[in-house]
Amino acid sequence: MGFNWSNNFPYSATIAPSMDDHVDPVNHTYFAGLHDEIITIENVLGLEPAGSYGTVRARLDNLRSHIDDGLDDIWDHLGPDPAEGYTNVQDKLNNHDHSGGVHGAPLVEQDVLVYKNAALVANSWNIQKDVNNGSCNSGFNYFQFIYGGPTERAAGARSLLWFNTDNETYGWRDVTLVTNQPRGSYVLGDIAYISVGANPGIIAEFNMSTWAEAQYTAPAGANYFSHLCHNGQYLYGACYTSPIDLIRYDPVTHTFIKRTLNAGEDKGFAIAYYNNHLYLCTDTSPVKFIKYNIPGDTWVTHNMDGITDPCTFMHVIGTTLWLFFSGATSKVVKYNLTNDRYVTYTPDWPANIKDVTYGDGLFGINFYNPPVSHFVYLNPETLVSYLTNPLSNISGGYWSVVNNGYRLIGDTANPYNCYIYELVNP
Repeated sequence: MGFNWSNNFPYSATIAPSMDDHVDPVNHTYFAGLHDEIITIENVLGLEPAGSYGTVRARLDNLRSHIDDGLDDIWDHLGPDPAEGYTNVQDKLNNHDHSGGVHGAPLVEQDVLVYKNAALVANSWNIQKDVNNGSCNSGFNYFQFIYGGPTERAAGARSLLWFNTDNETYGWRDVTLVTNQPRGSYVLGDIAYISVGANPGIIAEFNMSTWAEAQYTAPAGANYFSHLCHNGQYLYGACYTSPIDLIRYDPVTHTFIKRTLNAGEDKGFAIAYYNNHLYLCTDTSPVKFIKYNIPGDTWVTHNMDGITDPCTFMHVIGTTLWLFFSGATSKVVKYNLTNDRYVTYTPDWPANIKDVTYGDGLFGINFYNPPVSHFVYLNPETLVSYLTNPLSNISGGYWSVVNNGYRLIGDTANPYNCYIYELVNP
């Protein structure tokens, strides 16, 4: 049998070369078909589909072996049924409490944070005396100033305490509208927004340039929201209600929107914002962690394993959310916002975290342990904390604010004094 591959036809998958056959009774179309199939196989699998494995079968067997090894590794970490009876793992993560996986038990557990002792600088100022009821239960920074309050210095009258960190002077500015305890604050430009504990809650506005005052009342039922966070347009708070009411406040129109969560998602307090999501915890046992998607108006709730005490403070640094839990044993959670994994630390600190602030690159933690209080610095980069000597003149340390190395600490135990401390920066 002879073949004449003509040079008049290019070699391609669609144009077969001509063929002269004067010997065998085989039609040339069979060979043209084989030619087309070979070209198709090479287009799909490559010129050498077996690669270095000798045969395609050997190559597939090797690939299967790697897949099996990967499945074994997944099962070693999550178990043979990571969905735990739900439709699939995604269904479990989106809709259900669970004990394992990304949102479940801490992936790393460390016994303690390293801590050392730190000394207080001798300078301190008792800058609140003869007040009527309570101390500075809120505070904020404005340029070189630390503000605390508004505090009830006389029955029915409140004042903002100020301390100038440049020249170490202090004084008071009377306010007229706020008549209930302040809870939290947030500063945008020249305006300080203070959440006021009331039923329903109130947001008070103070213009720090003109000292103009205004206050706006939340919808009925949105009671006692404390901490505030900001997403670039709105302020958000979590109400201490059952179930939790989330509130959104528009600082331009001075209007509120209330969103009620599900039954069992009770008593909100600390709140934080990151990348179109709100993060908050319930004041329940066990503590429930809630991740709320603002654009989608959806949220995921799950139990925080081993944590039964309330979260007193949240703060976002970069892509990390820090959470501080108060109780007989203090706990700190470092939560990765990019993959929803977290680490739980049990530091060797005093009990009963009362308030946490962040400033000068350090967390400042004060504790409520009358008749004396302690104070702790925590460096989030090194995970080293520094325990101060007891603050013998602060018996019930509560709120605190830090600015330029100075820290305002309010006392919630009679005689309700308020102190400025200048602390050693570790």
